[in-house]
Amino acid sequence: MKLHHPDFAFLAILALAGLAAAVVPRPACALGSAGVGFKAGLVSPDNGDATAAIGANWVFKQGGLGLRLTPEFMYWQNNPVTDYNFNLNALLPLPFSGSVKPYLGAGAAMHNYRIDVPGADDDTDWGLNIIGGFDFTSTSQFNFFAEGRFASNTRDQVLLLAGVTFHLKGW
Repeated sequence: MKLHHPDFAFLAILALAGLAAAVVPRPACALGSAGVGFKAGLVSPDNGDATAAIGANWVFKQGGLGLRLTPEFMYWQNNPVTDYNFNLNALLPLPFSGSVKPYLGAGAAMHNYRIDVPGADDDTDWGLNIIGGFDFTSTSQFNFFAEGRFASNTRDQVLLLAGVTFHLKGW
């Protein structure tokens, strides 16, 4: 995977913002860094075959409702199209007790499409995410999750993802 300059700059800013949020003191009602996660799964893009997708995200958690904001980076390639996408999602856990907790969410995305065809122009597209999933509480250090997502943009996508979130402080 070759990262282009704008992609690398965005990743660096995202990493620095996450690090700053993890170490700066804040009031109890504010969002705090709660974890970092990794995910993988399948994406079925509009007018394309299903292919593998991978991603990483920060998790910022608000104490009251348990609202989570998750800035994330995801990548998939389905020749001749490669999608580097940056997402900011809000996830709301539903009030269920037990070790399996459902959640719903929505967010915004910026898709940076690279098209590997002579004469084709690369494309940047904005989109919306609709998300539903389950957290599987494992330990105080991490949890597993599975989610489905519909990404609406000029190349609509359906994603099925699974991953792990490593808890930092305040989970």
